[in-house]
Amino acid sequence: MKALVKDHQVTCVEDREIPTLDPLNTVLIHVQLTGVCRTDINVATGRMPSADVLVLGHEFYGEIADVHPTVQQFAAGQKVTVDPSRFGRNQDLMCGVDVDGAFAEYIKVPEHTVFSLPDALSPEASAFIEPVAASLAVLKANLDREARGCIYGDNRIAHLTRKIMQLHGYDNVTLHPQDEPIVRDHYDYIVETVSRTEDFDRMITAVRPGGKIVLKSRQVRPIELLLHTLVKKEITMQAVHYGDFGQAIELVTSGRLDLSDLFGETFPLEDYAQAFSESQRGEARKCYLKV
Repeated sequence: MKALVKDHQVTCVEDREIPTLDPLNTVLIHVQLTGVCRTDINVATGRMPSADVLVLGHEFYGEIADVHPTVQQFAAGQKVTVDPSRFGRNQDLMCGVDVDGAFAEYIKVPEHTVFSLPDALSPEASAFIEPVAASLAVLKANLDREARGCIYGDNRIAHLTRKIMQLHGYDNVTLHPQDEPIVRDHYDYIVETVSRTEDFDRMITAVRPGGKIVLKSRQVRPIELLLHTLVKKEITMQAVHYGDFGQAIELVTSGRLDLSDLFGETFPLEDYAQAFSESQRGEARKCYLKV
């Protein structure tokens, strides 16, 4: 099978054997479409710690090709997606980061990571379930719906998060591009989607005393924080990871969450370098890889 492999400092398309099922990874999926995100690029370029040699990719959908005899819930032919964050014996590994991912014709996964998708869902939407589940995690921060909120950043995840929050009754939340002037002590909470040191300085300035900053992006480089200011303003910082994948699928399937303006171009797997370049040039739309 074809697979996009990071081998230490080199990334290229290789021929690999189709994965063999085992008692831990009990579902074999024929990958149909994959999404490209910051994490994939950071792993490929060595900016994010990862296994030395692995298949990249963690956002995808596909069709079940085979299952282990122990699997009861799924069968060959079903259209599915996967929670990529619960791999490994302790369910603490990320596919495409710690173990082989989905930029390949086939991937083997644990049964508990698999979620069925309706056949009618478009390929782009089917491969976009993971980002939706990631943005749904903001709801776990238990933010006050009546409070004055801000999503800091002007990128795909910021726009997606605002769509989801508005669907859940957060009508007083605005999107603030990272380089625009910001008002001191203006927001009750800020959801972070981009996190350079200077961005945190601005967010800490803009949140009111006693307010909250929700950490959403997966920053891979160290940043500096002036703890004096955090302590003086008694700011709470809360990190969130993923929301519920079942809820994400329901939102997308129902049509209540319009994602069409977030879908970008699809590239063949062999053109991954162009897809990566396009993804880095602008984060408004999701680029896809077709195996």
